[in-house]
Amino acid sequence: LPGKFMKVLTIRFFLKVREAVPKIKHNQKYTVSMVNDGNGYHGSQFLITTADSADVLDGLHTVFGRVAEGMDVVEEINESYCDDAHRPYQDIRINHTIILHDPF
Repeated sequence: LPGKFMKVLTIRFFLKVREAVPKIKHNQKYTVSMVNDGNGYHGSQFLITTADSADVLDGLHTVFGRVAEGMDVVEEINESYCDDAHRPYQDIRINHTIILHDPF
């Protein structure tokens, strides 16, 4: 039941989040994007780029911000040991974030 409820929330709130023509591209390090599950749905997963250009992600994952501080933490997370499915052996949790500029 919890999985079904989460799917309903995902469909309701994140079905059409992806922009058809994205205004913000994955063209610099530390770009933050919602992860598309491959079916056009966006849930609670996100990614942070660690390369200057990741244009292969444009049009697939929706950019919603950039990391402004704490780049050393992003680099440390990027160096984590992962299994063959690219999942880290230890849980990584972000406990606190601050929005420095809210356009709304």
